[in-house]
Amino acid sequence: MKGRFIVNPFQELNLTVADRTSLVDLANQCISSNLTLCMKYLDNKRKVDPAHWKPLKEKEKLKVYSERPEGVAAATASGNEPTGSGLPMILCLKTRL
Repeated sequence: MKGRFIVNPFQELNLTVADRTSLVDLANQCISSNLTLCMKYLDNKRKVDPAHWKPLKEKEKLKVYSERPEGVAAATASGNEPTGSGLPMILCLKTRL
């Protein structure tokens, strides 16, 4: 839908240089960690670890999983970083055609 927001509905956000740098760093960390997870998924032949992810829903060409609490503990115990830093995480994957 081109031209959906002709007028910006949000007030301008004034950030200090330090705040702007912090947000850029946070965005880079999110991208980096998700890219790492994506590469692990592809290396695992597009299979989801059932001990780490619980299937929630499957509809049309999308599968949705939630992160199991014990999956976070197992990741931490094995030296891997938990995905959501303690926050609930979901994983959405396109199913093959």
